[in-house]
Amino acid sequence: MLKRLLIVGLFTGAGQLFSIWVLKLVSQKTNTGLLTHLAQIDSSYQFILNVIALGLQSAAMRNIAISPDWQKEYAETQSARLTLSLLLLPISFLAFSNTVYCIFAVAPLVALSGDYALYALGHAVMGSLIAFVRVILPYAFIVLFLLVDHAHINYGYFAGLVLAFVLTNFYISRQLKTPLFFVPRWKNIFLYVKNIPLGLVTLSLYFIGMGVLLVVPYFYPADMVAVAFVGLKFYLIFKGVLRIIHQSFVKDMLRDEVCLQVDQLSMIGGLLFLGSCLFFPPLLSPCFLANLTWTTKHSLSCWVFARSFTHLH
Repeated sequence: MLKRLLIVGLFTGAGQLFSIWVLKLVSQKTNTGLLTHLAQIDSSYQFILNVIALGLQSAAMRNIAISPDWQKEYAETQSARLTLSLLLLPISFLAFSNTVYCIFAVAPLVALSGDYALYALGHAVMGSLIAFVRVILPYAFIVLFLLVDHAHINYGYFAGLVLAFVLTNFYISRQLKTPLFFVPRWKNIFLYVKNIPLGLVTLSLYFIGMGVLLVVPYFYPADMVAVAFVGLKFYLIFKGVLRIIHQSFVKDMLRDEVCLQVDQLSMIGGLLFLGSCLFFPPLLSPCFLANLTWTTKHSLSCWVFARSFTHLH
């Protein structure tokens, strides 16, 4: 159990630490305006991920994990995801007025990603490797553009993200032995309606994290936004730890003892994050209560998620 967790954590942590190092490099080589623009693009990308997931992804992971005929569930979910992504795609045309919106052009590629099925089927290490590639490539392209033309690092991020999704989507389809592309069907969009309460919770958690970067630039100067961006990247490491714990044992959470271990590991992760905040008391003390509340909610959601496994099984 711990071996799997350490391997998954190694890939995920290495990717996030690399992104923080690149942001530090960007702050040294460019102005805060470019870093702010990059922050908005990254936040918009996270928005796309959360909207396309919107509760349906968690429900699909549960159903795939317990269903012998998981391919049918996967096909319907992928069709629904692609249909919703096509509704987001027209937003990319706003890039003519603000280049931040060009990131919405990757929505169909995000929708066609079946990495959640890997976690549901117990291939957590493979899923973490894919997540690693999707962090490393965009930020590696940023470094490349810094060396060539730092004024267009945002296009480097976009190009790296597109390449990462094209490569990993093809790899996932090969591993799952499923089609790469699914036909969008409007009737499948109603699958989101069935899971809208869970979707709203997921989306609200995004808006109290990376989502604030969508509106902060309209109220605060660029240097404040840049600092917030780097700070939220550290927060994402903590969230990533809890997500790793959950996703690594989705397939095993049919057993109560595994559910208890997942809850215990989640609480330990929350306490470690809380302890790290003691190094910056004036800045992060207000986050203490929010951190404990979020960790408790996450642990409870893991328990409810697991109990739904047992009930359906």
